[in-house]
Amino acid sequence: ALEAGVDLVMVAGGDGTVRAVSSELAGTEMPMALIPAGTGNLLARNLSIPLDTDAAIRLALHGRLQAIDMVTCAFDDGQERFVVMAGMGLDAQIMESTDLGLKKVIRSGAYAVAAVQNAVPDPFTATITLDDAPPVRRQMVMALMGNVGTITGGMTLFPRATPSDGLVDLLLASPGKVVDWARLGAQILTGQEMEGFTLTRARKVLIEADRPVPF
Repeated sequence: ALEAGVDLVMVAGGDGTVRAVSSELAGTEMPMALIPAGTGNLLARNLSIPLDTDAAIRLALHGRLQAIDMVTCAFDDGQERFVVMAGMGLDAQIMESTDLGLKKVIRSGAYAVAAVQNAVPDPFTATITLDDAPPVRRQMVMALMGNVGTITGGMTLFPRATPSDGLVDLLLASPGKVVDWARLGAQILTGQEMEGFTLTRARKVLIEADRPVPF
């Protein structure tokens, strides 16, 4: 599409497809439109793009252009880019253990089932550096970075997240506080401060774990 110099790239798929295509288009000024056709469709939901295919196509052809941030995530063996969220620890365990067959049957509910299966997470210690601030060492079960704020089920993890502010939002979960998923969900939905959770934001985040951690 880039070589052909098209006017618009329309992406029909889920967040994985959106991430792959947007990674290639980043920095090219090639417009990209979303036609939500996946399980979570998190970027589309956060950008208020209609989930109805016809409505999404109408918006793609007649809507206004809006630039958003893309986050570059570098790790030991290379780098990836993302536009929604990235996580390490419990978040990665949940995504890895989500059954693909189950995912097709119950859609976003499959993630909740996987979350329950991983209710006893494995803590790890990491050093966190935000921009030019001094490094902080702490124990956690999950680090989650977001370019947007809302996850599956309409729950807002990052109330201040905006996909065009040049900042990535960071949530750190302490051990022993993540088991009660119903309570966590209630706190997120009511906007209360979550015990055992730290919310912050920065332009650059460096996380150095004391051992290999799934991400």
